[in-house]
Amino acid sequence: MATKKTAKKATKKATKKAGNKKVSRRAAVAKAKPKKAARRSAAPSPAAAFQVAAPVVAIPCWQYKKCGREPGGVKIAELGICPAYPNHGRDCWMAAGTFCGGQVQGTYAEKLGNCQKCEFYQQVMSGIV
Repeated sequence: MATKKTAKKATKKATKKAGNKKVSRRAAVAKAKPKKAARRSAAPSPAAAFQVAAPVVAIPCWQYKKCGREPGGVKIAELGICPAYPNHGRDCWMAAGTFCGGQVQGTYAEKLGNCQKCEFYQQVMSGIV
């Protein structure tokens, strides 16, 4: 809180600036108070430590593996459209009957072991792709 002398000085100063019009002491003191500097935190917030980076590029398996089984692909006539297209491009291991390593892979339970060895599967699970 400002002292009486500071308040009087601030009132005189404000009165001069206002062209000798009456200025309330409260208004003069409020203008005379130094503004507080913005408070900055030195340490990042705890929530910032737990933020997970978004994948760099979220591409579907048929683009990553370049298998040619998406509509317009080079192997459509030979192998047909992939069962993972269009809804399971990011989790093709969930779709039964996908074609990997030159063979139809079967059901989820039958193929999961092979899928876990797949580079695409590993990168999606680690958040890289």
